[in-house]
Amino acid sequence: MEKLLGPRYLASGITSSATAFSLVVGLPVLCVALFGGVDAATWILILAAVAALGIVMLLNADLRDRLFAADRGSIYPLLGLACIAVIQLLPIGGSPPGSELIGVTAGASLSMDPNATRLFLVRLVAYLIFFSAASVLIDSASRLRIVVVSIIAAGCVTAIFGTMQRLGEPTGIYGIRLTPQAIPFATFINQHHFAAFMEMSVGLGVAMAISGAVSLEKRIAAAAASVVMIVAALMTGSRGGLLGMAVTIPACFLMQRMKREEQQQERSLYPRSVRIVGAAAVAAAVLAVIVGVVIYLGGDDSLQRYVSAGSADGDVTSGRSHFWSIAVRMFLDHPILGVGFDAFGVAFTGYDTWPGLFRVEQAHNDYLQAAAEGGIPAALCLVWFIYSLSKRGFDRLLNSGGGFRHSAVAGGLAGCLGILVHSFVDFPLRTPSNAFYFLLIAAVATVNVASSPEPGISERSRRSRSSRRAD
Repeated sequence: MEKLLGPRYLASGITSSATAFSLVVGLPVLCVALFGGVDAATWILILAAVAALGIVMLLNADLRDRLFAADRGSIYPLLGLACIAVIQLLPIGGSPPGSELIGVTAGASLSMDPNATRLFLVRLVAYLIFFSAASVLIDSASRLRIVVVSIIAAGCVTAIFGTMQRLGEPTGIYGIRLTPQAIPFATFINQHHFAAFMEMSVGLGVAMAISGAVSLEKRIAAAAASVVMIVAALMTGSRGGLLGMAVTIPACFLMQRMKREEQQQERSLYPRSVRIVGAAAVAAAVLAVIVGVVIYLGGDDSLQRYVSAGSADGDVTSGRSHFWSIAVRMFLDHPILGVGFDAFGVAFTGYDTWPGLFRVEQAHNDYLQAAAEGGIPAALCLVWFIYSLSKRGFDRLLNSGGGFRHSAVAGGLAGCLGILVHSFVDFPLRTPSNAFYFLLIAAVATVNVASSPEPGISERSRRSRSSRRAD
């Protein structure tokens, strides 16, 4: 009987793993399609998908064992943030103001907005489940390729949709979703956060376009997709997006060259100076084409948005300096546990010196806001996460042995670096779809997958390359 049931159980295990992997690939795409996942109603579907992913991971014995045995270097900082949120929700803050008016002694949490902090904790748990699963399920070269291709494809399709939408000037996203308080692009409520999504996708696109481990036709496709995404990002007029792109693209080229000394024995047919001049000429030509396309599609004033985005009083930060100063004051007043995760908007009213015509929900600097909302512990968790991601990513980069794996790590790290820099002047990772894609790309950059040759490159081509390098 066991012999008869064995293959069935084996097939069940494989199906569970494939189902979980499909959820890991499809969940970020679902988030992008649902307006970036910013609406509360969309989280019904998102949480259902995350719950299904968690259940499959726990029911499959092999996946469960691998999940608990996995390296938790980048998981612990997120767990730390969750612990801080739980403490902020404990009723140890005394009675809230006005409770005596209703004759009830109520315990107030440490968070100034307990409901917002509670929702933050729910989202953080979903991110933890997703990131843990992605780190376990991207366990082969074939799955790594699927993830990389899906990220580039999703970015390219979204960029095309956004460009057509901007040119057509519809009344709302999909013709139904209005955004009265923001400028949308593609399926994103905020065009700046669309630009952040492009930064992450372009990182992998450019890395594949310049990779020697990918066949020529796939390199051309990756290059075309990258140009489409860069053009769409520039059309948003987002200075934070421009800053992220300016970091991501050069980082791809630099990280592609980062290998151990024993791997750098390859010799080119051309001198180093000729290669540098040639690369500079190609980069200049590509940049000229992209700028020309942006001007053609967006009009002569399209590039003016980058230099005229400041407020009417000449503030080039568009009010961000005011938000940043208030975030610093919040942190100094609440250095131990902060004002509560996602409670910045409520706490802001007590510090604001402006007329108060607009409700400010974010500090437009994820690092200052994390410190203001979670105090010193949250800031340390953030530093811990970035350090762990960088350490593990560069370790994979230097020990990947070249090939597709090396290019994927380079593109993933470059995309993560771009959005982390963008986060200094905006809050792109507060958009759920960007957070899911950031964690997916972080997994691409840090999972331990053996390097293997790109199947699109023939054995004859590889032997030809090897003979040229030996000459």
